[in-house]
Amino acid sequence: MERYGQLQRGFSLIELCVVIAIAGIFMGIAMPSFSQWMANERLKSSAAALEFSLMRTRSEAIQRNAAVTINANSGGWNNGWVIRDSTNNTLVVGGGIPNVSVSCTGTCPTTVTYGGNGRLSGNASFSMTLSAPNASANRCLLIAPSGLPGASVC
Repeated sequence: MERYGQLQRGFSLIELCVVIAIAGIFMGIAMPSFSQWMANERLKSSAAALEFSLMRTRSEAIQRNAAVTINANSGGWNNGWVIRDSTNNTLVVGGGIPNVSVSCTGTCPTTVTYGGNGRLSGNASFSMTLSAPNASANRCLLIAPSGLPGASVC
């Protein structure tokens, strides 16, 4: 539209309000899926970190041909863990997994010990279930008597 011989450029206030309203509707639709995706990724990475630490503990036990333990920090596995050798030297300190709860069938062990052969001390297997708010599925971490941990969706 021309006014006083000049071409008007830009958006009117009404056009801008309509675009902002449409963008708000799209964001309202996308946010629940985004928060669920974030919760699923947090859960997946937490399970992988705990699985890796258990594999690391097993590997250290085999390499040293001696018992190596992984201990949950006070408050449980979601507050972190420490890997120690048979002389109680700290090998690795694992960070916590915030916004993820860890539960077990029965009692959750706070200490897992691998023998020099890589098997769990006492040959007792156990499983951990990791869950997070807004996640679509939980993650299970099964530790077999052989000592090998494996994560899966449960």
